[in-house]
Amino acid sequence: MAYSEEKRKSKDRVISIIDEPHTLTTGVLTFLDKSAVEISTVVVTNSAGTIVYALNVDYALVNAGDRIQIQRIPAGSILNGDQVLVDYHAQSSPLLKFNTLEDNYRFRISFLDELFGVFYNLTRERHPKISGGEDFISQNLVDTIIGFDFSYKLLNVELSDEKYDSNLSPYRQKRIRESLLFNPTERSTLTIESSQCKVRLISTQDSQKFFDLVSRYSVGLNQYSV
Repeated sequence: MAYSEEKRKSKDRVISIIDEPHTLTTGVLTFLDKSAVEISTVVVTNSAGTIVYALNVDYALVNAGDRIQIQRIPAGSILNGDQVLVDYHAQSSPLLKFNTLEDNYRFRISFLDELFGVFYNLTRERHPKISGGEDFISQNLVDTIIGFDFSYKLLNVELSDEKYDSNLSPYRQKRIRESLLFNPTERSTLTIESSQCKVRLISTQDSQKFFDLVSRYSVGLNQYSV
């Protein structure tokens, strides 16, 4: 359980967000933290701030209700799982004070010596007290994930169903993940991972589908000591 309090002051109704960190992963929905974003002001860079990425070449911005979704474009310069920094302007009240109460619960039970597993995750976010911003839009969230996983020798499969119940950007997501691990030699490992998911954005009634396939090959080197 976490609690935070924020007091925000600005001379006008626009606030500047600088270096907001996000990790962009194919199939994982990522939203900018603030609502009422001025899309024309969005600037995305790498984690060091030395590379400026191009809109609709390296990343895309999608209107998802009251929030903006940011996606990496697979053919662009942002690698899967890379962290980026985002600058933008957003509308806000000149004087605003609010608190945030967030709690997380995770439950998992295994069967047949870890062969099967069922899990349940719950995240809730709410703002009990808001003052100074009658038109301020805060997120109240109940995020539930129910899933099933199967592991046998070198194979692992996971199925999950997520219901992201938010007043700003609600969505429903169904996902399947598979991974397979081989040892071609005593010193090498080959891992093949894939995922497929379907997302339905409730506010806009849009659907998104993601498919991902990644292979990794690693070799252990000999160590010599003198």
